[in-house]
Amino acid sequence: MSEITPEDVKYMRDAFARMSDVIAKAAALADKMDAIQKSNAYVSIWHIAAIHGAVYNGENWEKELEALKQSMEKMIEENKDE
Repeated sequence: MSEITPEDVKYMRDAFARMSDVIAKAAALADKMDAIQKSNAYVSIWHIAAIHGAVYNGENWEKELEALKQSMEKMIEENKDE
């Protein structure tokens, strides 16, 4: 293995900082999406739409959101002791 240079260490620190920022933003987005889905105001939109004959049966983000949360939980569990 080649020697790790100070530049390599800086690159790894910068990459970790960027990765940490992305993970924090992903967690914030997941929390916000959960809060919106649980909001009475959000749920009422779908009830009102249904009353007026509008039914949405398209794509949703539930599988992707759950996969994101599971990935973050797994990452936390795997790195707790480090």
